[in-house]
Amino acid sequence: MNDEQMKKLCLDFRIGMYRQDLSPLSGGLMHEMFRFSTDTGHFVVKRLNQQIMKRKTARANFIQSEDVASAAAKLLPALPALRLDGPLYAVGESCCLLFP
Repeated sequence: MNDEQMKKLCLDFRIGMYRQDLSPLSGGLMHEMFRFSTDTGHFVVKRLNQQIMKRKTARANFIQSEDVASAAAKLLPALPALRLDGPLYAVGESCCLLFP
């Protein structure tokens, strides 16, 4: 992800000004995760594997998973992705999830 994509993401989600400190997080086997800061806080963006997202059911599965996380967060310490029109956010050719 480049700085312009990150600035647009921050603007679209209204989470503050991007501070250009995108750093990769380890541990993911299929997807990439990056930590970054804005002038309002720290966030994580998860870039979903493009090959997986080509599967017919992948998009619906991620949306359903985030719907479950949102419902669970009302009762349990769950952390669902932030949403605009839904949990998935397009960045160039990729789909992403954004977490506070």
